[in-house]
Amino acid sequence: MKTADFDYRLPPELIAQTPVEPRDASRLMVVDRRTGDVLHRHFRDLPGFLRSGDLLVHNESRVIPARLFARKLTGAKVEILLLRRRADDTWETLVRGKRVRAGVPLAVLDGPDGSPVGAEAEVIRVPGTFELPIVARACAQSGVAAVIALGVVIRGGTPHFEFVCDAATSGLTRVALDTGVPIGFGVLTCDDEAQALDRAGLPGSHEDKGREAAHAALATALVLRGITTP
Repeated sequence: MKTADFDYRLPPELIAQTPVEPRDASRLMVVDRRTGDVLHRHFRDLPGFLRSGDLLVHNESRVIPARLFARKLTGAKVEILLLRRRADDTWETLVRGKRVRAGVPLAVLDGPDGSPVGAEAEVIRVPGTFELPIVARACAQSGVAAVIALGVVIRGGTPHFEFVCDAATSGLTRVALDTGVPIGFGVLTCDDEAQALDRAGLPGSHEDKGREAAHAALATALVLRGITTP
């Protein structure tokens, strides 16, 4: 038996995000044991279905955030479902991911495509794309796990476009190789402003190159950690 056998489609719009108000308006499914008929009612209708001698079981269990997202040191995605606590720091779980064996280190994320839990980010602004490499070097030498370089260069009528793009690309590559710190390359090189906006991760954009650069840098940081960790 595979865990995939229990997968089913649940449209996100049908998942309640907050309790219904009033609370007794929540939905109640009633199954007639004699006929097998299924009725759809509300919890406020419950007293009308109870008879003398019926047993009413009150469930006081609470929902916990039992679904965790993680990445292997290779950057591969892993999903973890907590089933039951075995000790203070030990849980029985279901794990979805390739080649996830006992002892494999994982970085727990703050969401399906999020950052490692506990990770902090600082935004540092530079005058222009040309200045990215020197500032990225300073950041890399400060002890951070990764640097994400974001910028945009729009083509004009002179060779200046090529000069700046080449300087940023080669400079950031050199910073990564010299320091050993992953550099996420999120510099957009576009023909016009419309192309840049379409790749900027804004409402209506088709791509988010900044997010892609951040994911690549963090995944590389995890890979490097796995190589250097005994």
